[in-house]
Amino acid sequence: NVKVFDNDIYTPQGTAIIVKVLSKAKIPDFIYIENNRIFDCNRTAINFAEVENKSNITFFNNSIIISNSTFFNAFDSEGLMKDQKAIDNILFKGEFADLPIDSITINQGIHILGVDSKIEDIPLIISSSNIKFENISFIIQNGKDAFHLDNVENISFLNNTITVDSANYALVLNNSKINMVDNLIIINDYSPAILNDNGSYILYGENIIRTLADIDIESLNDSTLKITVYIVSDDNYDSIFNSAGNFYDDFDIAIGDTLKIANLTNKTIRIDIPLIISSYKDSIISNSTIILEDMASNTNISDLRFKLENRNLNKDFSFIIIKDGVSNLIIENNHFDVSNLIGDSKLSAIKIIGSDESAANIRILNNAFNLSGDSNSISAISALNEGFSSYDDITNTLTVLNNKISISNSREDGFSYGINLVNSLNPRISSNSIDVIGDTAFGLYLNKVSRPDIADNEIYENNALVSIVHSDNPTKDIQSAIDSAKDGDTIYLGNGLYAIKDSITVNKSVSIVGGRLLDNIDSNSNPLVSNDNPLFIVSGRNTVNFINMTLILDNNDLFALSKISNSTNPVGIDYPTINIKGADFQKRNDAVDGE
Repeated sequence: NVKVFDNDIYTPQGTAIIVKVLSKAKIPDFIYIENNRIFDCNRTAINFAEVENKSNITFFNNSIIISNSTFFNAFDSEGLMKDQKAIDNILFKGEFADLPIDSITINQGIHILGVDSKIEDIPLIISSSNIKFENISFIIQNGKDAFHLDNVENISFLNNTITVDSANYALVLNNSKINMVDNLIIINDYSPAILNDNGSYILYGENIIRTLADIDIESLNDSTLKITVYIVSDDNYDSIFNSAGNFYDDFDIAIGDTLKIANLTNKTIRIDIPLIISSYKDSIISNSTIILEDMASNTNISDLRFKLENRNLNKDFSFIIIKDGVSNLIIENNHFDVSNLIGDSKLSAIKIIGSDESAANIRILNNAFNLSGDSNSISAISALNEGFSSYDDITNTLTVLNNKISISNSREDGFSYGINLVNSLNPRISSNSIDVIGDTAFGLYLNKVSRPDIADNEIYENNALVSIVHSDNPTKDIQSAIDSAKDGDTIYLGNGLYAIKDSITVNKSVSIVGGRLLDNIDSNSNPLVSNDNPLFIVSGRNTVNFINMTLILDNNDLFALSKISNSTNPVGIDYPTINIKGADFQKRNDAVDGE
């Protein structure tokens, strides 16, 4: 019942920790040795040979820290690692050079970790499985290969730099299995970086290889190179994609692989299988489009930065296009920046196109849109029919959550849309910040949309707060806002123009602020009130405030009708209270008086 935890141990003349038997009857038991850092020892760091297989002893995350001067504390005179069964980590600290050995041999499963570490002109021989090399710089200038791996597996290389200044390999694999992520390999000669031989297997993630040879990795004799992360940039785009933006047929990318996008300009990428798409080192994707089509469902797109600036568009443009039927997508944490845009075409940063199949369960989350220009139409997110005006349900269960949208369109007759959906089913639009400026500006425009769930969005249209969801029926839009409001709520109409074709009923206590309301009601549409058809009919025992509203009377001359009804009290009546503050009444037709 002894615990030895979290110690820094210096024993330059001996062993750091010894667990030993005092007598046949006195064997230490239930010993826990964890998280210790051993800086100096010239023998086995932790010696428990006397009690091995005789007592319960636990080792966890113990480390040896060595430098050039203490290298032989952990390795013998031939460079062979000493018995370190109780050690999980060896930390190489600083520069290792001029050691009187031909190579370093790692013959036990262990984690080799560098701390500002550089190993010069000492090749490594890997003769045991379950080894991890991390954060070390290897430099070989003596005409040898850097690593030899023979009949081993589960060898990991993570965030290392390997430089070979001759026609030799960084890694030579013989019937071995390794995985590699975030490594930089430089061969300053005409040699592949890696020899993958005799049934070896490489699981190859995001790495960079620079060599003068034509190939980076040479695989021979039934060996396998499985690439899971691909990096595309302007430099290698033409070797991965054809002129239409599709992967070449012989390009070995598979379902679930990762595509990292580095700096890319004036390119099209067509994705037709599920992939993970993300940014490579804060890169910029300029004037380029990603198209998701065919079997691209279950793709994730994240952390990309799209940019379009100083462009004259002669055709419609989008950064991301989702074609009909592509479903189960996540588009998150991306930035979309547009500036100095001109042209008569339309821009939609993300566009979902309807045709003959719904795109279901698309999630657009935590993205930032900063779009400005002088254009026909600018939108952040749109779902539109293209040539199929009668098609229903472009999207089903579209989620737009926690996005920040800022749009400014200076075109005199231009349109600005934050979110523009047509023919969609069950959309959820919540907790978005939307600020749109334009001759016609709509924060949310939903037309032929069924069962929307809209909540907690902050919307400004031409610098005025708005709580209206727009469609092609402004009367219905205001009526829907009133119907969904609670007593005491405030409904903001902003400063947009609403053409009212039917009387709007208010049957609860609310405040309606702003808006320019144009009376387009047919003067014969409501026989109960003769020819005076009101814009608003207010009923019940409610208090309704109309504040800072502009009324443009055309066909009729009645703004609000107070509707009296019988009370639940048999001798009483119910009547509303109407307060009108800061109203501006205007007449388009001199024949109306205005009330």
